[in-house]
Amino acid sequence: MPYSQTLRARREAEKRRAGLRRAALGAGVFVVVGAGGLLSVIQSDRDRGAVPDSCKELRPVVVVTEQPMAEILRNKPVDGQSCIQLEIVAESSSQTAARAEAGELGEQLWIPDSTARLSESSIGSEVLIHTPSLASSPAVVVGRDQVEVPETWSEVLADESLLMSDPAVDAGAFAALQGVAHDVDTGAVSEESAVRALTPRATTQGVDSPVLLAPELLADVRDNGTRAVVSERAFLTGRAKAGGDQLTAVTPASGTAFLDFPLVIPWESGDSTALLPDAADEVQGWLRSDDGQRVLAAAHYRTPQGETPDPDAVTVPARFQKPATEIWETVDGKTQRATLRDNLSTRSPRSGGHTELHQSTLAAFRYQQENFKTGQLNAVVLISDGERGSSPNAAGPHEDDVDESVPLDRLLKHLGSEQDPARPVVIITVETSGETGAGPGDDSLSRISEATGGSHLTDSSPADLRAALRDAVVAEADVG
Repeated sequence: MPYSQTLRARREAEKRRAGLRRAALGAGVFVVVGAGGLLSVIQSDRDRGAVPDSCKELRPVVVVTEQPMAEILRNKPVDGQSCIQLEIVAESSSQTAARAEAGELGEQLWIPDSTARLSESSIGSEVLIHTPSLASSPAVVVGRDQVEVPETWSEVLADESLLMSDPAVDAGAFAALQGVAHDVDTGAVSEESAVRALTPRATTQGVDSPVLLAPELLADVRDNGTRAVVSERAFLTGRAKAGGDQLTAVTPASGTAFLDFPLVIPWESGDSTALLPDAADEVQGWLRSDDGQRVLAAAHYRTPQGETPDPDAVTVPARFQKPATEIWETVDGKTQRATLRDNLSTRSPRSGGHTELHQSTLAAFRYQQENFKTGQLNAVVLISDGERGSSPNAAGPHEDDVDESVPLDRLLKHLGSEQDPARPVVIITVETSGETGAGPGDDSLSRISEATGGSHLTDSSPADLRAALRDAVVAEADVG
């Protein structure tokens, strides 16, 4: 069958499955829909825990995620104040991404196995990333008894005897491909070498032999002494059934990519109701609670920072991060600083616009948390006039009329609940003045800094501001 016909048939099948899911939600029944061995499951009232007496009416929110994470979320109790009840749909991240790209993502919250699913399917601009990571799990190479440590992921996948599932259905295989991309990005291998390593696997996947999932791969390693690529979570979960201590997992010496399980809200849903941010807050809060952490650890997930109490966890020499071009690096004969300055010089102010101040602040705070460095100052310096909307004299809404995706009260709640005393990140706010200044009585910037134990500065002359900022950074560094 030609590829175009195959694609149309696949999308038609997805539409039918989506229709079944919507019908099941409306009827409150339990449905299992099979697709190539991948299950989509919707939870019924009978499968949930007791509903608090204070909840006279439940507020359902539909969450789609992979099967192991779906099993975890079914343990989340209903909050007696919000009365939000999660309806869980279990589906592979690639299937959900395909539906999202086709405009058929009907669920209200989505937890894919990797942030890379968003960019690879070109839907990153269509969702709001509420939480960059709820848990994590590295890609590993599994063998029997002693396993030789490879240098790179390109070397791993170049071995045609290695077993690997289809990256479209298996998270570990998908993360392994990210490892190869990292090898190329960092210059560890050439693009030509990576292509040579991947081409035979791409042309034989599911042709020479059926596509195997992690439990089957581990069983083959046990029985035949082969090697296989899976996620650490799948390895630790299936190890007991597949041979226990006989199996060993390693990562390449250069490191490995991690699945990061972000929590996202589709823009179409996120703009329509405040229910979804509340539900997302509850999911994040419960998974970061002691109960949630115990459930995640029991299912062999790591923390978002890659930490785990499991004594059988794999030793990871390095965690791959998406490479970023530094401001002083030269590209095409020009530093990135000069490129940025030239681009800014061509821009002109737009009246009537607004700034996602709170969302940007939260994103910067979380970035510093994820990249925390012991022994260094881990801080965010926020320079702003405090104004989220346009000038009162400009055409368009004023700041009070702007429906920002992260309101101030929610931002402060996040900063308070997500701050880790053992890995503190402070926000130093610098309030500037001007025609579009925040105005008297607006203390939002000072409240943001106070929520993290940081300093709040107001400007006067440039020299005074530089001195105040220097003193604030030194003071925070001394405290840290």
